[in-house]
Amino acid sequence: MASILRNKEIFSNESSKVFDSPNRFLDADRAAHGVIRAGETQQQPVAHFLEPLAAKLLHERLDNLLLRGEQLERRDLVALRELGEPDDVGEDNGGQAARMLWCIHGNCPRTVAAWPSASKQNPAGKRGFPCVLAKRGWVPVGFPPLLGMKVYINGKFYSEQNAKVSVFDHGLLYGDGVFEGIRAYHGRLFKLKEHIDRLFCSAKAILLDLPMTHAELMEATLETCRRNKLNDGYIRLLVTRGRGTLGLNPNRCSEPQVIIIAGKIQLYPPSLYKKGMEIVTVATTRNHHNAVNPAIKSLNYLNNIMAKIEANIAGYEEAIMLNTEGYVAECTGDNIFILKDERMFTPPLSSGALHGITRGTAIDLLAELGVPTSEPNMTRYDLFNADECFLTGTGAEIVPVVKIDQRVIGNGKPGPVTKKVVKAYHELTKVSGERIAKR
Repeated sequence: MASILRNKEIFSNESSKVFDSPNRFLDADRAAHGVIRAGETQQQPVAHFLEPLAAKLLHERLDNLLLRGEQLERRDLVALRELGEPDDVGEDNGGQAARMLWCIHGNCPRTVAAWPSASKQNPAGKRGFPCVLAKRGWVPVGFPPLLGMKVYINGKFYSEQNAKVSVFDHGLLYGDGVFEGIRAYHGRLFKLKEHIDRLFCSAKAILLDLPMTHAELMEATLETCRRNKLNDGYIRLLVTRGRGTLGLNPNRCSEPQVIIIAGKIQLYPPSLYKKGMEIVTVATTRNHHNAVNPAIKSLNYLNNIMAKIEANIAGYEEAIMLNTEGYVAECTGDNIFILKDERMFTPPLSSGALHGITRGTAIDLLAELGVPTSEPNMTRYDLFNADECFLTGTGAEIVPVVKIDQRVIGNGKPGPVTKKVVKAYHELTKVSGERIAKR
């Protein structure tokens, strides 16, 4: 007992520093792991170590993982189990995360009894699960993020567990391939034709011959949604160069691999869409046109990932990337718009901005609202002095920005034009797009 109390004291002292840290989620992650490891070491339930601050830290971690669509690890689930049944937990003790998890995984047949009302089977114990907390009614294991998902690969559908590609595929070995991210709203695939058009343009740019026609790719994408009973969600369509050798030569690759995944995505917490996002400029420069052209939506996203890493280290969700001349290109996964003196501005495609489908939609909606959009070269100075700012992207949709590099944009709240664009966008998604259901 003395050891338990000592561990509780150490954890309390360390975790109290978390909320002064700019990298809050990373610290919450470390603190949560610390309390779980302490419980396992002492062969005691995690509840012995849970103080209100500890519960809050675990809530931060679990909530963040779920919003990002990442699979929870067993240690996360053990900790969540200790927070109690979903109906028994207050919002300040992780109730939201508990309910989110329960809605996703509560009826999973591969689940060990995670809650008192769950099944009494214990497959973890039968497999000799090493954790001392793997007892009947304690540990949930084998929670697939999307049970029953059907993945399209080259004309056939496979279960999530059996959806496989060769380890010699150049899409894996070298990021050699192209992709699209597509949204489903209200039983429709939004801007599907435009996404397939861009896929063909990207493939042509890297001399990748797509093995399917435009119409066939559209129908395969729709059928993947039907097989997964998806009316609202996110579809990832990708084409790899195919199986090859360990050398770079693409001519030694077999037929391109067409893969379609229909699931869910939420890039940012819902609160950011209401109060607005704070972003920062990072040092990683956008790809040069004569290197990997930014217009190509390729499987090699390392340029964006490096910028994203910088943003995360600084404690931000998103970051601005400049091109080699110092002009604003785009963000790590979104296009950027600013309003100044009742005119909208966004970086030109020649600056390194992706030909965003949502970007084009926003420009059209702004025109309908009577707000003209120009595409000049823009500097950070232009961003700092904007009246309003927002980001656009298929995954992100339209996100207000209220602060850039610690400079407050406008009055520090999402602006009226931004709100109108957001509303118009959501109204459009209700009536526009290819119907998923067969007529």
